Amino acid sequence: MIVKTILKRLIYLFSVFLFTTVIAFMLCRQERHDPLRIRYSEMSQEGYGFYEFCNSATAIMLRKEWGLDLPVFYVSLSARSEPDTLYKIPDIQKKETAIALLRKNGNWQKVQEYFLSIDKSIHSIGLISSPSDTLSYIKEQLSGLYYNPYPTSSQ
Repeated sequence: MIVKTILKRLIYLFSVFLFTTVIAFMLCRQERHDPLRIRYSEMSQEGYGFYEFCNSATAIMLRKEWGLDLPVFYVSLSARSEPDTLYKIPDIQKKETAIALLRKNGNWQKVQEYFLSIDKSIHSIGLISSPSDTLSYIKEQLSGLYYNPYPTSSQ
């Protein structure tokens, strides 16, 4: 009788512990802040743009140190068209834009080409030897495309 009661309580203890752990994990993953954005706001007086900061050695080191370069969990349920490497996109808002674009058209290859074309354009502007306010404005507008899940199309 005592063994049965102890066994029953241990099962309840384990199930409550498991349930609490799952709920805590889900709540932690729902956080909407991006640690790199917070770090960027601390460093914004240094003249970085957020695009440059995300691709800098400092951000890469911080991402690795904080474990942001690892997947959230070993197993996840997602759409079939969603790649398993989305965790490698460092910027949370950029990742959300990629997911929104993917859900809109269902073709990861097209979404990836879209982001690569923005990267290439920003890089090309950076190669121009005489930077001006106009070029900075264009670069800023191009960087803003990363965060617009509904770009206008000229059809």
